[in-house]
Amino acid sequence: MATSTPPATLVRTSQELGALIKQVRQSQALLQSDVAGLAGTGNRFIVDLERGKPTLQLQKVLEHST
Repeated sequence: MATSTPPATLVRTSQELGALIKQVRQSQALLQSDVAGLAGTGNRFIVDLERGKPTLQLQKVLEHST
């Protein structure tokens, strides 16, 4: 079975990025703690990321987004 690539989404703000990450997480029936464990980061980081906290470290976000 081939997997399809989701359509590209333009993200302009930390809030939009957080909303997109939350949408993808929920579509995969994952909890924030699941994502934190998979990414090797703390739950607080995922919570802040989904809330669009503008002061998160960009490099850390990029490392966990692939």
